[in-house]
Amino acid sequence: MDATVVSFAGMTHLGIISAIATAAKGFSVVGYDGVVRRLDRQDLSILEPDLDRLLVANRDRIRFSNTSSDVSACDVVYIAADVPTNDAGESDLVPIAALVDGISRHLRDDAILVVLCQVPPGFTRSISSEPHSRLFYQVETLIFGRAVERALNPERFIVGCADPEKPLPPRYREILDAFGCPILPMRYESAELAKISINFCFVASVTVANVLAELSESIGADWAEIVPALRLDRRVGQYSYLSPGLGIAGGNLERDLRTVLNLAGERGTDVGVVNAWIANSRRRRDWCWGVLQERVVNSNPTARIGVLGLAYKEHTHSTKNSPALALLGRLRRMDLRVHDPVVPAAIVTYATGCSEPLACAEGADALVLTTPWLQYRELQIADLARLMTGRVLIDPYRLLNGGEAAAAGFEYHALGMPPLGPAEPGTAMLVHGNDRPVMPKRAVVMGAGGFVGNAIACRLERDRVLVLRLTRRDVDLLAADGVDRLAARLRPGDVLVAVSALAPCRNAEMLRDNIIMVAAMLRAAAAEPLAFVVNISSDAVYADSAAPLSEASVKAPESLHGVMHLAREIMFTSEKKAPLAILRPTLIYGAADPHNGFGPNRFWRLARSREPIKPFGKGEERRDHVSIYDVAELAACVIYRRSVGALNIATGTVTSFREIAEMVLRISNWPVPIEEMPRTGPMPHNGYRAFDTTSCRAAFPDFSFVPLQNGLAEMARRHVTTATI
Repeated sequence: MDATVVSFAGMTHLGIISAIATAAKGFSVVGYDGVVRRLDRQDLSILEPDLDRLLVANRDRIRFSNTSSDVSACDVVYIAADVPTNDAGESDLVPIAALVDGISRHLRDDAILVVLCQVPPGFTRSISSEPHSRLFYQVETLIFGRAVERALNPERFIVGCADPEKPLPPRYREILDAFGCPILPMRYESAELAKISINFCFVASVTVANVLAELSESIGADWAEIVPALRLDRRVGQYSYLSPGLGIAGGNLERDLRTVLNLAGERGTDVGVVNAWIANSRRRRDWCWGVLQERVVNSNPTARIGVLGLAYKEHTHSTKNSPALALLGRLRRMDLRVHDPVVPAAIVTYATGCSEPLACAEGADALVLTTPWLQYRELQIADLARLMTGRVLIDPYRLLNGGEAAAAGFEYHALGMPPLGPAEPGTAMLVHGNDRPVMPKRAVVMGAGGFVGNAIACRLERDRVLVLRLTRRDVDLLAADGVDRLAARLRPGDVLVAVSALAPCRNAEMLRDNIIMVAAMLRAAAAEPLAFVVNISSDAVYADSAAPLSEASVKAPESLHGVMHLAREIMFTSEKKAPLAILRPTLIYGAADPHNGFGPNRFWRLARSREPIKPFGKGEERRDHVSIYDVAELAACVIYRRSVGALNIATGTVTSFREIAEMVLRISNWPVPIEEMPRTGPMPHNGYRAFDTTSCRAAFPDFSFVPLQNGLAEMARRHVTTATI
């Protein structure tokens, strides 16, 4: 059998993404559209992460054509044009039907026709130009901004068939099998309704989040603190969409709602819940306007308003039903400044366009962040305070640090939480018990055999502090006599450094055991009056945030590992008998780390053994990495000053994994390649986890972190000699 040739008819967003993804799986692809000159120049005119690179990598397998007869050479032809909708969300199927008819005239007798674009139930069966034995409907579930990822790694294929009991044609099956996911055949109408059903569940989740987020705002709750509890409930699930937003936008979801309303109207079925969803969407779309009206416009009708973001979401040019445009429409008589990284400001004819985000803030009485673009996360509160005239920040998606904004005198508004501030500036998360460093009588390090525990013990011993190193062989906290054995080793006036943990915590059994271990430490410590306790926690206790994390950020872990550390913190806090410090280091690196964690430690080991370094994707994730020496140094500072409270241990600088791999190779001078490894899921923490180090600088102004380049060079030296602290 000759190699299968695939065609995608309709080179809009859906067709372009699907064609390039199929070429990436090794198939020869013909992309047909009436106008393809721009595609031949690789001018895609759509914005999707990684799309341009994918096209370049597979350019020899894909050909673009504006001649419909070219599909006659293809075994499988997809109808893949985007379906236009009007302002009411109704689909215009006329161009899709015309495309089907035009393509059908050129198909071979054995060719397969697949409708990929989103059509209402009944559309596929109504096609008469092709035998139904060779006609299929395939559900697409691309998401603007994540379309390439989802096209390459689909969760499943839903296939509408005339007869679901019959096997799929071999050529078509070959294409689907290349993506390595489950295939679910069903009748045409079921598949068409399945696509709508998926979006309905999504809309239901969005509406639940919006309804309860609004309630949270009014009663003093924080929706972000509630979300982790829902994700751990099996009836809800960890992948549920629980983030509140500014209503439903973009066109696709609205189309499905309108389709069901029309079908229900024809058949007399109940759709009251759909009308409720639409009403809630309109209400939440106007959330920013409600805040602005109350806090700014009513008292200052001539206020200058800065609006950051015009697209309906990040990673797209689309402004279809954009909440930003709806807001600007209400403000058209005011002094407006607008910015968007990809949408021309000229589409808002009554506003002044700005080339940079900070230009929108200059002289503004209020700043509204309507689209969660990555670059808006980089805005510094200090810059906004310097440039803005007023002090109202409206940040629905929490791109900025609300606590820092309040400390700087801003009134900070975000979805799902009560307004913050303005707060008293200069509030520190650590309070020193000693006005100068004082050496403890003795420090007991639980978990001294581990990477972090050993480093802290070594640092204290360097200052001639008497350290009792305890490992699991000395005291097994899970054993029946663990409490008694630890209590027998503690003395009045000891400093207890609690590092012992089973980490990373991967399952319920490990979570249970970690809680038992902390309970044992607390019971043993209750028998002796300790001078001070230091609990080594983790930045995993924090919810993902578009803004840099501070000690005041929402603690809402999204992993069992984070849940474990937060449970430990709560236990130490609620049952403390001595002053307590909680230290939350981010990603730690060091030559003696026994774990093969993704990042500096693994990259060094791979390079040392002359194996390729393989970052996920393009290694674009940006994270903060802290040296084990800095962790130990700050732990010693906290112990000597008896500093009570919480402290994040992070440098405040984010670096991509690709940059780290390149640093490793430059420092080591080893001839090792960097090979990109395909992602199998979304980037952890959305590919970005930065920290606000204000509290650390305020608590220990003389301390400075080891720059990553220097830390990696030290790792190189120790890897060459011996892997020790």
